[in-house]
Amino acid sequence: MRHAVLALLATVALGAAQAPRYVVPNSPDLTITTRTIRSGPAGGGFTIRRTLKLKGARQATDTVFGDRPGRLVVTTIGQCDRRRTLILNHDDKLYAFQPLRDLPRLEHRAGRTGAAPENSEHPLQTMTIDAVDTGERRQFGTLTARHVISTTTTEDGRARPARSTSEVRDGWYVDLPPVGCIDWGGSRAKQGFPLIETLRSVGPEPTLTITTELLEVSADPIDPAVFDVPAGYLSALPRWDGSYDMTRPDTLVNRAALLWQDVRRLAAKYWR
Repeated sequence: MRHAVLALLATVALGAAQAPRYVVPNSPDLTITTRTIRSGPAGGGFTIRRTLKLKGARQATDTVFGDRPGRLVVTTIGQCDRRRTLILNHDDKLYAFQPLRDLPRLEHRAGRTGAAPENSEHPLQTMTIDAVDTGERRQFGTLTARHVISTTTTEDGRARPARSTSEVRDGWYVDLPPVGCIDWGGSRAKQGFPLIETLRSVGPEPTLTITTELLEVSADPIDPAVFDVPAGYLSALPRWDGSYDMTRPDTLVNRAALLWQDVRRLAAKYWR
């Protein structure tokens, strides 16, 4: 899973289906730490701990996967003032910059994914979204959170027999700048950033529950160095498609090895 997660983070700035616009925030210093636990009917689960740090036009998200020793820790940093995302692999002390400079190209890429517009529906498939602000408010440090309950019901008449699934999100949400420096618009997550949330998905498959709990909210000052490349880190190996191999440093030896891998892949494709 380690390599798959790193590959996803290396291309996180490239994929979305909504029309984007840059956002350069001016946020006060803020730290939010949450823990998300995914569990199924058989028990057990998987834990993700996230720490979001905001300071001016910079945003850092530390993600810790799992609770066991040797767990994977990855940091993504939105340098909104410089229109780029910085990705840190702490295990291998590597970094990569992903520029955010060509919104028309990003829109075109999103269109090529085949993602349907938010309101489009298949004739035999309907989706109903009902979001209710209960009017309740809670104070978490300097933040005021809203209590919102959202229910998404999907009826799929293409299946035989017809399938019906529902997803209920019940949580407390606050307004924050869009993480990643880009507001894609049209998002269904209009309730805000979740401090506390329970998601329960019910359908033909076993029930899935995802619970997010708040561990910390702090307005203490944050060192600006948190939002830049740490000392001793090396540049990750760039791939020809603009992404990065976040497990290998950018050296002549590794570039040659990557080129040889691509040559072998092409040879296997056309001369097998």
